[in-house]
Amino acid sequence: MRNSIIHRAALHISLIYMAVAALWVLFSDYLLATLLPDLEQLTGWQTLKGWGFVIVTTLLIYYLLRQELLRHEQTEVALEATQRRLSTLMANLPGMAYRSRNDRDWTMTFVSEGCAALTGYQPEDLIDNKTIAWAQLIHPSERDEIWTQVQHALQAGDPFRLTYRITTAVRQEKWVWEQGQGVYSEEGVLQAVEGFITDVTDRVMTQQLLEQRVAERTDELTTLREVSSSIISTLDLEPLLLLILDQLKKVVDYSGAAIQILEHDVMVMRASRRPDTLAARVKVNYEPARIATIQKMIETQQPVYIDDLRQEGALAEAYESASGASLDKTFPYIRSWMGVPLIIHGRVLGMLSLAHIRVGYYEKKDAQLAQAFTNQAAIAIHNAELHQQVQTMAVAAERSRIARELHDSVTQAIYSVTLYADATRLALKDGELDIVSENLNELRAMAREAMLDMRLLIFELRPPVLEEEGLVTALQTRLDAVEARSGVQADLQVHGERRLPLPLETELYRIAQEALTNVVKHARARQVNVSLRVDTAQIRLEIQDDGVGFDTAVGYSGGMGLRGIQERVEKIGGHLLVQSTPGQGTILRITVNSKQ
Repeated sequence: MRNSIIHRAALHISLIYMAVAALWVLFSDYLLATLLPDLEQLTGWQTLKGWGFVIVTTLLIYYLLRQELLRHEQTEVALEATQRRLSTLMANLPGMAYRSRNDRDWTMTFVSEGCAALTGYQPEDLIDNKTIAWAQLIHPSERDEIWTQVQHALQAGDPFRLTYRITTAVRQEKWVWEQGQGVYSEEGVLQAVEGFITDVTDRVMTQQLLEQRVAERTDELTTLREVSSSIISTLDLEPLLLLILDQLKKVVDYSGAAIQILEHDVMVMRASRRPDTLAARVKVNYEPARIATIQKMIETQQPVYIDDLRQEGALAEAYESASGASLDKTFPYIRSWMGVPLIIHGRVLGMLSLAHIRVGYYEKKDAQLAQAFTNQAAIAIHNAELHQQVQTMAVAAERSRIARELHDSVTQAIYSVTLYADATRLALKDGELDIVSENLNELRAMAREAMLDMRLLIFELRPPVLEEEGLVTALQTRLDAVEARSGVQADLQVHGERRLPLPLETELYRIAQEALTNVVKHARARQVNVSLRVDTAQIRLEIQDDGVGFDTAVGYSGGMGLRGIQERVEKIGGHLLVQSTPGQGTILRITVNSKQ
């Protein structure tokens, strides 16, 4: 470009000089001949003309050269200023501008001053690979991939952007971001590669740290969801407490942990996981009012953690008082300690206490995770306590019902047996054998009825196999235990056997149980057939006996226990059909939609 400017300037001066010379040659002699007709005078003037030409052309050339040199000087000054600004800009950029050849070494032909701060090498170390090639700075595992990506971009004529690792002169690993593009001739031939490289180590490390924290948080939440699901599904309180401690270790590590329940202003230990048998035997109960740390936890309903329990006087004394020995002897594993409240409906139910052998182990993050877990654990414990209360109430109600049944049936029957026995004894004493025979028959019938009532009550007292083995097994067990022993031939037919939802199986079993009890106690049947058919559309349970039958109008008005059966059928959205005629047996058919 510089040669082109010089060529144009020289050509410009030459053309002007040629034009002036041509004009002088063409018109100078004519003017002299016209103005000076005397030949002697003309010769002198021609000499002067020659000198005038030399002087004029010299002055003209001087003027033109001076003007051109002034313009050139101004251009040089402007170019130097531009280059100075560019150098200043590149020197202050947080990175390195470059121009390189498109070869495997990325041979540099120009490198800005930012190279030293970025790589630890001076620009001249990289130019023409004097000390080291740029490719040698790139992490070995990434060199081929970078070459491939750049070549694809250059072939397409596109700019490229890369993020990769380099190793500096002091063997420090850095992450860099590079943006570059090809430089092409007018014919489209690649001449060089130009671009800019900057240090992005902090940004990449921050991003990696953020991704790591997101991954850790995701893992923590996944684990928390899994362990929460596990404990929520358990309703037996004592196994639940140990399960909570086992699952807690998956969320927050500990050397030992315990669950205390707040009872009458005392934190009473209900379960623990400890690393040695000596500590496991010690029950540590707290009186929160006497321990500021525990009282603070209850009042704020927030976790508290202590770097070293041995520096916490009142709490350490509670442990030593419970064990009767020093912490180092009974609880050597307790250094860091954390208490997490069990909160339900805004009320502190108790606490989880965790201990770790390392001083200062627990941090704010551990407290947050433990609290999230403990919130789920508190719900599970509360549900288990409610379940336990319901079971206790159910047992009490069942005992009351059985007591009424005993009083209404077995006790009355035994009392009647006693009366008939006394009457029989008197009749036998008086020699009234007919009365004795009649009374003995009644005694036999009442004893059989009492025995049947006792068998039904005993069967109801035993835990059914319904939940573990299903409806079919429960029905067969009932028929074998009651009907068969009562002299009734029982047959169970099953079509399409499969497990149904437990609530539905429970209701169907209770319906069959009430119907079979009616058969045994009232129908005086010799045969009972139970049929269960399950298909994709419908469930049908049918109980048929060959007993005395009854008038269905009377039955539906409340007799024979049909009202209870009807209520259970309606509860599961089913339909009840009763077919019976006095002397011809009874059929009960229950149908339920399979897709409920």
